[in-house]
Amino acid sequence: ADAVAELVLLALQLRELRKELNLLVAAFHHRTGKPHGWIHNELRRRHPGPPVAAATREQLQDRIAAIRNMQRELTA
Repeated sequence: ADAVAELVLLALQLRELRKELNLLVAAFHHRTGKPHGWIHNELRRRHPGPPVAAATREQLQDRIAAIRNMQRELTA
């Protein structure tokens, strides 16, 4: 039962991280006009790994940090 609960928790965390990343990508798109696909590819270039749907929690957290850095670069 504990293993099932851990898997459910992980699935929920991954869903929330994906949602956060996609919201940040959408915001970056609106600020820059760059296509969503370009932004996701740039994040994967900076932090290699699988597409968002297959990314680990750590990979998603790295990409979230990276897009926040990209947003800061725009305002610097």
